[in-house]
Amino acid sequence: TWKFGLLATSVNFAKDLPGYDSLPPAEQLQRSLNQNNIDKHIVPYLLSNEDRFFGSLIVEVYSGNPKFELFEDLENVGSLTMDDEMVLYALDGQHRLAAIKKAIQKEPLLASEIQTVILVKKENAVKTRKLFTHVNKNAKPTTTATNILLDDEDIFSQITRDIEQSIDLFKDCVNWKGNALSATTNKITTAKVLYNAAKVWLDDRDLKTGSSVDDKKYNKLLKEVKDIWDKIIMSFEWFQKLSDGEEAKDLRGKSIVFKPVGQQVLIDGIQNAREKDLSLETIVSRLNKIDWTYEGPLWKSIIYNPALKTVINVKKNVEHAGELLGYCLGGRYDQEDKNRLLDMQKAYEGQPRQLHAQVK
Repeated sequence: TWKFGLLATSVNFAKDLPGYDSLPPAEQLQRSLNQNNIDKHIVPYLLSNEDRFFGSLIVEVYSGNPKFELFEDLENVGSLTMDDEMVLYALDGQHRLAAIKKAIQKEPLLASEIQTVILVKKENAVKTRKLFTHVNKNAKPTTTATNILLDDEDIFSQITRDIEQSIDLFKDCVNWKGNALSATTNKITTAKVLYNAAKVWLDDRDLKTGSSVDDKKYNKLLKEVKDIWDKIIMSFEWFQKLSDGEEAKDLRGKSIVFKPVGQQVLIDGIQNAREKDLSLETIVSRLNKIDWTYEGPLWKSIIYNPALKTVINVKKNVEHAGELLGYCLGGRYDQEDKNRLLDMQKAYEGQPRQLHAQVK
C-alpha cells in the first residue's frame, strides 16, 4: 500500500516513457487519457466522497532493480527494496492515477490517503501488453440496472428503488437485470425506465447524477415522482388493464406502451406537455385519447416499423416521438414550434401533411 502522495510523485504514465511517442500505434501500451472523464467524474469523486475507494493500481517497474527478500518461515511474504533510479508507470489505472495527481493539487490533505498497488517488473514489451490486455479484456463493467440497484449515493437510483417498492403495480414487476422486456415476461417495466422518469420529471431541479440530498428534500422529490405515477396508473386505461387482471406479456403484444421504448416516449411526452403549463390532471386525462397500439399514427416510422413489425429504439427517434406526443397532448405552441414539429414529422413519414391533431 502506498500513499497518494507517493504515487503522485513516483509513478508516471506510459506516454512519458522514453521513446514512447515514436512507437507505432500497435506497439503502444495504452489509449490516450480521457481528460474530460478525469475532470468531470473521477476528481470530483475523490474530493467529495468520504468513502472513496479505488481498486489496486498495477504499476510496472520499467527500469531499475527492485529487490524482494522473503521473510524467514513466511511463504510469499517479504520486504521490497526500491531505489531512486527506478522508472515506474501505471500499466493499469492511468485515469485513477491522473485523478489522484490532480485531486492532491486541489486538496493537499488527500496525499495521506492509502492506495493498494500491485508492482510487476518489466520483462519484455510483448508480456507487458499481454498483461494489460488480460486485465482489461476480461473486465466486465456493471450493467445500468445493477448500478441503479446498488448505488446509494445517486438520488435518481434511490428514487427508482423506492418507486418500485411503494407502487403496487411495479412491486416485483421491474426488470433489474437488463433494459429490455421479452415477449414472455410479466415484468411491466425496467429499472432504466423508472430511473429516466425520475430524471425527466425532476429536470428543472438542478439535480446531478451521482448527487444526494438531505432526507427532507429527498422525501419531497420522491413524493412528486410517486404522485405522477399514481395519477397515470389511476387514469391510464392501458395500465388499468393490469389492475383488472390482464397480464403484461399479453398486453405487450397489443400496445407499444408495454415496451420500454413506448414508456420512455410516455415519460418524455408528459414532461413536454407539463412544460407547456398543462396540469398533470389534464395531461393524464388526455392519454386515453392517444392511439397506443403499434399501428398508432404517432409511432409510424419513428419508434415502430410497420413493415418489419419491430420497435425502433434509437435515442433521437424516441426524443422526437416524445416531442410529438407532448404537442398532441395540448398546450400553446407558436408557429415556429409547429413548423419544427412538422418538419420532424415529414422527415419520418416522407410526405407533406398536417401535424397530428391535438387532443382535447
